[in-house]
Amino acid sequence: MPDCTFCGRPPETVEHIIPKWLQKHFDLYDQQLELWNNTTMPYRQAVVPACARCNGDRFSPLENRIRQATASQSDYYLWALKISYCLGHRDTTLL
Repeated sequence: MPDCTFCGRPPETVEHIIPKWLQKHFDLYDQQLELWNNTTMPYRQAVVPACARCNGDRFSPLENRIRQATASQSDYYLWALKISYCLGHRDTTLL
């Protein structure tokens, strides 16, 4: 598996680009996500490699604030930026 998408360390986990709780809420798990290079994949497969520190320590608290609707405006901006960055990264790993 390639290095952590965010910091370059060895990955121990994967980061779901579209969080599983959001996939469940909108019934997206088996729906197709179209990437910028015109490839498609199920939302459940839209993941990027991540180390435990980035996935757990850095992004989990942000994700929790988003999910619990306690996020600040800058949290929403960072979350949207993370999703955009991860989609772009995933896009480059496909033919």
